[in-house]
Amino acid sequence: MPSADLAERIAAKHLRAPMLLAVVFQPRDHPGIPHWEQLAATSARATTLLLLLHARGWGGVWFGGPCPDAPQGG
Repeated sequence: MPSADLAERIAAKHLRAPMLLAVVFQPRDHPGIPHWEQLAATSARATTLLLLLHARGWGGVWFGGPCPDAPQGG
């Protein structure tokens, strides 16, 4: 986990953007769709969204942050 200072800087970063989208990948056990294929489909969806936004005049960036593999709560 990031330090408290780094966490605050990351949390404030989104305030500079006019729009923020979050893509959450949560694989499910499925006999016909392995986790790697679920991840590939999610990545393709996010990439397509970035391309569509670019075509409409928006800039975009894919940012995973410092904790993309953080354990899930719950």
